[in-house]
Order: sequence, then C-alpha cells, then structure tokens
Amino acid sequence: MNKERAAGPATVQVALPVPTRHTYTYSVPPGSETIFPGCRVIVPFGKRKLLGVVVDEPAPLEAPPGLKPIESIIDGRPFLPPDVLEFSSWLADYYLAPLGMVLRCAYPSSLDPAKDSRGDEKSRRRAGRDRVALLRPRDEAAKLSADEDVTAPFRKVIRELLSLSDKGYPEASLLAKLAKVPQYTLQEMAEAGIIELFSDVPTSLPGSPPAFEPSPGQRAALEAVASPLRERIHKTFLLHGVTGSGKTEVYLNLMELALQEGGSALYMVPEISLTSLLARRLLERLGGRVAILHSSMSDKERARQWLRAREGSAKVMIGPRSALFAPLCDLRLIVVDEEHDPSYKQQESPRYHARDMAVLRGMKASIPVVLGSATPSVESYYNATDGGKYSLIELSERAGGASLPSVEIVDMRKEYEETKSRDVISRALATAIGETLERKRQAIVLRNRTGFATFVLCRKCGKSVQCPDCAVSMTHHLKARNLRCHYCGRTAPVPAACPSCGGEFLQFLGAGSEKVEELMAGRFPGARIARMDRDAVRTGEAYDRLWLAFERGEIDILVGTQMLAKGNDVHNVTLSGIVSADFILQMPDFRGAERAFQLITQAAGRSGRGSHAGRVVLQSFHPDHYAVQAAAAQDFQLFYQRDIKYRKMVGYPPFTAIARVEVRHKDHAKCGALSTEAAVFLRAESRGEVKVLGPSPCFVPRIEGFYRHQILLKSPTRARLKALLRAFIESPSTARHAKAIDIEVDPVSLL
Repeated sequence: MNKERAAGPATVQVALPVPTRHTYTYSVPPGSETIFPGCRVIVPFGKRKLLGVVVDEPAPLEAPPGLKPIESIIDGRPFLPPDVLEFSSWLADYYLAPLGMVLRCAYPSSLDPAKDSRGDEKSRRRAGRDRVALLRPRDEAAKLSADEDVTAPFRKVIRELLSLSDKGYPEASLLAKLAKVPQYTLQEMAEAGIIELFSDVPTSLPGSPPAFEPSPGQRAALEAVASPLRERIHKTFLLHGVTGSGKTEVYLNLMELALQEGGSALYMVPEISLTSLLARRLLERLGGRVAILHSSMSDKERARQWLRAREGSAKVMIGPRSALFAPLCDLRLIVVDEEHDPSYKQQESPRYHARDMAVLRGMKASIPVVLGSATPSVESYYNATDGGKYSLIELSERAGGASLPSVEIVDMRKEYEETKSRDVISRALATAIGETLERKRQAIVLRNRTGFATFVLCRKCGKSVQCPDCAVSMTHHLKARNLRCHYCGRTAPVPAACPSCGGEFLQFLGAGSEKVEELMAGRFPGARIARMDRDAVRTGEAYDRLWLAFERGEIDILVGTQMLAKGNDVHNVTLSGIVSADFILQMPDFRGAERAFQLITQAAGRSGRGSHAGRVVLQSFHPDHYAVQAAAAQDFQLFYQRDIKYRKMVGYPPFTAIARVEVRHKDHAKCGALSTEAAVFLRAESRGEVKVLGPSPCFVPRIEGFYRHQILLKSPTRARLKALLRAFIESPSTARHAKAIDIEVDPVSLL
C-alpha cells in the first residue's frame, strides 16, 4: 500500500450502505489528513449524510465539476485490515451484492461514531451478574485454599471455585452466596490476580491443555492438516467423522498448532447456541486468547471482542456467520464445524454462504480450511471425492471405544392403525423412555416444530386460523397464551370462535415441541423434563444454562427442536427419541432428503456417547424412504449414492450452478406481471444456455403482506449464470423495480 498521498487534487471510491452494486466517487478535501483504503468517511449522499468505507488509494485526478467532497475522515489508519477489505470485495462480486452492504457485515455497528461507542471497557462496573474465572492452576489454587496466610474469605471463594470447575464460570452473585462472603471480596481477589471478573469473555485466563492421546484416525487427520498449516499452503479438507468420533478434539489441536506457529485461527459454528457451548471448551483449553463474536452479545461487548481480534490480543475467534469477517492477525487456519448446516446461509441481503466464503478466504490467505461434519452436505462430499476440489479425511469410529446406537424404526401408519389413537408418542418410544428412567439414564426427544398445536382448525368450515399477512397457519403457543406466525412473528389472542365463519368448535391439532413436553410430563410424572427450542431458549446464555443443567444430570428428559441435535456430548444420554423429522420429505425442495437424513442422523448421534450403549427410536411416516433407511443404519454412503444419482439425473448441484430470482409485491397482479417480465428477459438473454424455470408462486406464496413468485435458473457453468444475472441486474426494468426483486446465488432452499 502506498503510504504517501498523491500530490494535488485527489478522488477516492467509497462504498456506501445502499442497495446498488457500484461505488461512489468523492474528492478528498485539500489539506485533509492521509486517507487509506479501509478508512471510514462521512460523505453527502443526496439529502443525507452516510458513513462509507474507502475502497481504493486516492487517485490524483482532476475532480469533475460538481463532484462532492468527503465531509470528514473517521479513521487515521485503515479501520478494516487490507485482507478483510479485499475479501469483502470478492464476496460482493460472487453474490452480486452491494459492496457497501457487505462491509456493514464486516464489523459491529456499535463501532460507528454515531453510536458513541468504541468498545472501551475501562470503567465497566463490577456487578453481581459478572462471571468469575479462576486464574491460578488447580494445584496452586488448592494450596492457596489451605494456606493460613491467605484470608479466610479468599480461601472460601477458592474452594467453591474448585468445586464448580466443571460447571462453567459462575456468576459473581451466586459465588459470593455459596462462599458466604460479600461481593467486594471478589473485587479484592480480582485486584490480587487470583480471579478475573468478566461479562462475556475472560481475557487473562490461562489455558490448560489436557493430556491428549489421539486415536489412529485423529492422528492421521492432524498430520494431514499440520503440514499445509506450517507451510502456509491452501488446502480444503472435509473431515467426515461419525457422531462422537472426536472431531472437536482435532479442531482444538489444530488451533493450538496455529497459535504455536505464531498465527491465529477462526472457528466457525452454525448457530449462537453452539457458540456458547463450544466457547466453554475453547476457554478452558486456550484461555484468554479466545474471542467470541455473535449477535446476542451486547453492542459494547461485540465491539470489544472485534477490537481484540484486530489488535492481536485475541488469537482465536469463535462465532457464527458474522465471525467470517473477523480481523484476526496472521490468520493460519479456518475451521467450519457442522459444515452442512443451512444456518450458514444468510437469508437477508447480502445472501452469502459463510461455509463457501470461508473456503474462499482460506484460498486467498493461502491457509488450510477444515470443513467438519458427521453428515456432510452432498456438494462438499462430492468436492472431496469425484469433484477433486477437497481432500477427504474420515473418522469412522467413535472416540473412547463407544459404539453407535442401535436404531428401531416405528412405522407410524401401522401404529395409528393398530392403536386407533393419534398419540404422537408411540408405544415403543414410551416403553424405551420408561426403561431409560428406571436405569437412571437420560433421554432426548426431538420434535422439530415449535409451539403447542401447529394449527387451529374450525370443525364447521374446515379452515385453519391463518396469519393475515402470510399464507400460513398460525401456531398455538400454550404458555404464551397466543397464536403466532413463524414467518413474520405476528401474534394474536387465541380466538373463541373461527375468524372465517364464527364457528365455536375449534380443534388444536398437530403437536409441536411444547405439546410433546406436556405429553411427557403426563406420561412420566416423576421425571424432570425441560424443553429446548426458540421459545424456551432465546439467548446463548440461556442455552448454556440449560445444557449445564442437563450435563449435571438435573434433567431426565430434554424435549426440543433441532437445537438439541447439534454439538452436545452428554455421556449419560442413552436414548434419542425422534418423534417426527421426516416431514421435510414432503417439501418441494431437492434438498429435502438431505435435510431429513442429516437431522435424523445428528439427533440419533446424541445417544450412547459414553460407556453405556445407546438406543434410538425413530418414528416415521416414510419408513421405506432411502433417507430414513440410511439414517437408521448410520450409513452416509448409502444415502449419498442414492441422492447423488438423483441430482445428476435432474440437474441440480453439484452438477449445475443455480440461482433464484424472487419477485415480491403487495399487489398480486403486479407481482405476477413483474415476474413474467423478468422471466421473458432471462429466457431471451440466456439464449438457451441457462435453463429458466418459472415464474411460479413460492411454496409460501405470501409473507408479511407481500406476494411472492420465483424463477429458478440452472446453468452448467457458473460463469454463464453470473453473466446472465449481471445483465438482468443492469437492465432498465430491474433497475426500476429493484426493491421488488431479490437475487440469490447458490440458494440452500427453494421454498
């Protein structure tokens, strides 16, 4: 980068957070401070003043008449590091997204000057909700707890911390209560360097790597990745390991190696809930060198964590999609855990896929990328085998000698026929839960739909209670005492009569996770039952508290949605009950079979991870479907070979590149007209080289008052697809109706 500004008048290109793909030219005021790419500036834009990012070096060009000058320069040095700025530009180009909108994802908005926050925590209050970390090794702490020269209150706190060491980091108020000391004792201990008080992430905590004896499979995985990591060579590895095979231990060892080499590492997980769970393991292993970044943190804490990464005090960043842009110094390794998870795809603009972009960032940085999963996406597995783009590493056995659980499929069609009952809990599952409780073991029960009743039906007119803004039925939530739309979030009181005909006989049908929880409580009155879904667990902190209680054995049966099918490793769980996961097979989406296989396999894999044999009861209305059969057999190859043949036959990824054009309008007729006009242009411009399907109404034809039509594009080459989309974006009609048109490259769902 040129450190000297060119003499004379200069202009710069600025990316602004507006929905246009081009940047804007502004003049640099004479005599202003040095300005570099990555610096933020305030510029006039119409009648507004916007904050943008400079994306190139100042050019010594004569400013044309009327060119507006930059109003103010926020940063004296690049706020965004060059690699993050360049990566953001590549991402914007790949997804045909406005660069300014992409850059808004690259750092916490609380760091903008209008927020009056730079993440400074110098005067942070020491409140009872702070968490406490012990900064001394266990053996040294044990000696302090018995040392008569140490004050009695200090000794009490240390003893309590040692007893809680396997239960995360306690809140200060709880610890003070358990130790029977005033809270100021904890502040004194923090000043003495014995403990650290922190809000989200400790920064002084020492790491404590445990003794690790890798299995032959783990050793082979570590050796495969270690060489390119040390030599700074890009390779993408797909680590395909059965559930419980020790993939996380491989990740941790590779991150330690990256730090030993003087670099940093990025650890991506699909959801905030998993961030909380896995961050605990990272902190225990690597201590204060870990930073956490996710959207449920406070604005100030997110800013603090981002700045720690940029300034080099944090060496490992863990988080979901937004962590992809982490400004880590000397990045040496990227790990994408649960790489198959659709949560990695952002569903609002810019619609990027964090897994795919992690591979791109690793390629541009010349570092290895490890994609890990027990149920890899079909595209990733193809890339690691026939596609030849990735290297495949397989862990085919569970760590510690544990075996995969046995699986029993219950045909729910026969169940209903034989019992003459619509009970969502089969006889086999009820019996298995009873036996599990008798043995003092724990069970998880998956029902991948939230709420109490999934729809409310009028027995007089036969209509369900619909969301007035979306073409879907509203879900009944018992504890909240309302109906809720799971698309737009609208809530309404539970009606006394049918909104359509006034009929008084309403049926609450379809059992969501809340209903299953109630059924379990009625069936097993002595059991301790809890629920994990988006209604019961809204933050990473709440998720962590619930898992800690489950790990400690304070919960016998945990009911929930797909949240409980990911990432956890509770050795006393010996039963996984899957109430209904194969409803996905009924959806008009070519990835339906893949989603069903992944969800069933992941949920089944929670069972039998310790010394006790595991068991799975899988309830299904499609027991003969290949995805269900393969999941029951824990046989990825069986599933993959069937699914890849289907995709090749009908022309879906990985054999084609696809994109989706969605048209939204509040007027139904205009939505249809605009989508037809778009399809006519795309067919004419494609000249038969790209297959244009549609337009047709979306699976949910109206959301938030907007009617929705979609057009699917399928191309044998990505270059031709991108050329067609660029022509479409630049067409006058698209420009006129830009707010009504959304383009998604590489969609993960066609619903």
